[in-house]
Amino acid sequence: NYREFPQQTIALNHEFTSLMVNEVVPGVIPILKAKGWNLQTSVDCLGLSSNPSDWYVSVQQPGSRDESWTCDGTPTSESYV
Repeated sequence: NYREFPQQTIALNHEFTSLMVNEVVPGVIPILKAKGWNLQTSVDCLGLSSNPSDWYVSVQQPGSRDESWTCDGTPTSESYV
């Protein structure tokens, strides 16, 4: 229940399917705004610039793929359904 959260709650969402981004989220945004939620991007909330290079502490070249690259323990999209 949204009323049970403190005044300064941050609800962070990561949408990873086109259905969520294009159909579900646009329907949910007006509902949340009507309930008094102040919706912002993470960048706005943290007061960062619009330049993506300012969003990360460290950006490096990808590592070499080796035996340490596994998906063991990684949640799948099915685990969120």
